[in-house]
Amino acid sequence: MQTTKRRGAEASRAMVARFAQSGLTEAAFCEGEGISAKLFHRWRTKRVRATNPAAPAADFQTNVFLPNLSAAAIEAIATATTGAPPNTRVFIVPFHGAITRVGLNDTAFPMRSFGFELDIMGRWADPADRSRAIEWVRGLGDSLQPFAHGAYVNQLGETSEELVRAAYGAHYTRLAAIKKKYDPKNVLR
Repeated sequence: MQTTKRRGAEASRAMVARFAQSGLTEAAFCEGEGISAKLFHRWRTKRVRATNPAAPAADFQTNVFLPNLSAAAIEAIATATTGAPPNTRVFIVPFHGAITRVGLNDTAFPMRSFGFELDIMGRWADPADRSRAIEWVRGLGDSLQPFAHGAYVNQLGETSEELVRAAYGAHYTRLAAIKKKYDPKNVLR
């Protein structure tokens, strides 16, 4: 019995190694292996947690706001998701209704027009997958910039001045002046 379990564990490790080297999405890998993608993902996640339960999966994300989902923007997303690293996602959140009825200058939040927030994320449990996931997120974010009009600040994986300025738009200068007045020592970061 113990020998059978050991062989099963060795086969499982070999499958994970093949997946890691394949560069395929979980779905494409599982199709090629003839196994259920849902079960493989569940098993792989469980295995990672069992191997290192104290280290949750890490992630990197960025965000863009698109006034509309043009054919060119949809093509950029479709192209990026073909062959994307495992555990990547693009959430498309429509902005409409009450959020668009608040006056542009009534709050610090500048996204008050109809459009679409795109939350782009890559996750990894194995540190070896980090650079590929980050490169994918940045690449898709960069390819969508020609169509973008700002970003949602709470979904930025990095906070360079350029990205923060893009997120707050015309509100940035006013907010920076308020921050300087009430937090001159930059205690609230």
